[in-house]
Amino acid sequence: MPCRANNHILASYIMLPIYASFYPILRENTRILSIWDNISRIFVKEVEETPETGEKRGFLQMAGASVDDIINFFNTSKSKTGQMVDARSALGLSAVWRALNILADSIASLPIDVVRDSGASITPQPRHPVSRILKVNPSPLFTPYTLLHTMVVHAALTGNGYAYIRRERVTRYPKEILIIEPHRVSIHVMENGRVVYKVDGQNRTFRPDEIIHFGGLSWNGLAGLNILDHLVDNFGLALANQEYLAKFFADGATIAGVIKHPGRLDDNSMLRLRRSWETQYGGSNNSGKTAILEQGMDYQAIGLSPQQAAAAETKKLTIADISRIFGVPQFLLEDLDRATFNNIEHLSLLFLKHTVRPWCKRIEAELNRKLFPEDEQGEYMVRFDLDDLHMVDMESRGQYIETMMKWGILNRDEIRQREKYNPIPDGSGQKYFVPMNMVDPTEEPEEQQTNNDGTEENDDSEQGDEDV
Repeated sequence: MPCRANNHILASYIMLPIYASFYPILRENTRILSIWDNISRIFVKEVEETPETGEKRGFLQMAGASVDDIINFFNTSKSKTGQMVDARSALGLSAVWRALNILADSIASLPIDVVRDSGASITPQPRHPVSRILKVNPSPLFTPYTLLHTMVVHAALTGNGYAYIRRERVTRYPKEILIIEPHRVSIHVMENGRVVYKVDGQNRTFRPDEIIHFGGLSWNGLAGLNILDHLVDNFGLALANQEYLAKFFADGATIAGVIKHPGRLDDNSMLRLRRSWETQYGGSNNSGKTAILEQGMDYQAIGLSPQQAAAAETKKLTIADISRIFGVPQFLLEDLDRATFNNIEHLSLLFLKHTVRPWCKRIEAELNRKLFPEDEQGEYMVRFDLDDLHMVDMESRGQYIETMMKWGILNRDEIRQREKYNPIPDGSGQKYFVPMNMVDPTEEPEEQQTNNDGTEENDDSEQGDEDV
């Protein structure tokens, strides 16, 4: 056994210099890179790690449980209204459910590309290994859309979204990305200043380059603040109001009216009267019937109290509160009371500028420093295409294309590529066009100028006339 280990060490010293020599070529071709990785496994012994099946079970140990079992692991806070607030109860609010879906869908649906910045130009790199992970298959368990969507939901609701990066043994490119439930992760700063992540169910710590961490508003720059803890009373008020309205429409929450009897009824008489009244006039099927009262009885209806009437208005205020918390406009939460055709477009742009764009920049920064090797950081980067959200209708898209082509910013082939069309076969799509009235001010004007009547001025003839 020791001899076998020594052979592995010797093979490592032999293979690593060879790999370093061919690395610039290998990283440009993912197919060769994959073949090289398989060959290297024969010679280079991997650092001891958890078996693949055990690792997946460790990170997704709740995969077979119900949603309620998973969410119940989150911490629960008690609001001043007496409501217990946790992830499960917060998701029971329709406005929270809608806001999280709108935010996560807006980000997960954006095109995401890997580009290379050479200093002189920025070019897409569709064959880069990171591009395949983000656009094709981050894991056998879920799609790229689900990966971003779930992590944004975790980060927006609890302040932190985590995922574990499994890397290739030699190239160290990401091989698989596994989502970790945020309640299972804790961040620790060691005595030497190094930051490590601890995951419940795992018997080791994880370096920062092994964990993708999307964080929300933070106080120390390491961990995001949990909005369910810091805004517990806001969610508690919404939950209390929702519970009050539910009880209001349930049996026994309020009474529709009272029956007055001139005499005194015993318990049996009252019970028979109640059963008879409910049988004849109770329920929606009996609405509109004419009641017949005997023995001098009188029916008196009871209207809504001011508190009951104000409950519906309070629900609208909680929708506005949740809208502010997640940065999602109220009209996207189906609250259209103050929405008009004039302000909806402007509010949509504000949502893109002040909510979606900051989240995308936060995600780009984290992916750029975690998915690329150190020698590629700064040169290769992940980039969201936010233009896709700005052009939601065909008219706006047509105006954008016309402007970009008319002023020579994009040529026809570049526009066709963005619109998912093939280039023009004869190569004419590579030409750039600018308006004829656009002149470079640094160029010298022509010597001959044209008169208003279309004839050319002749400086020699004019000089001759002056001599005569």
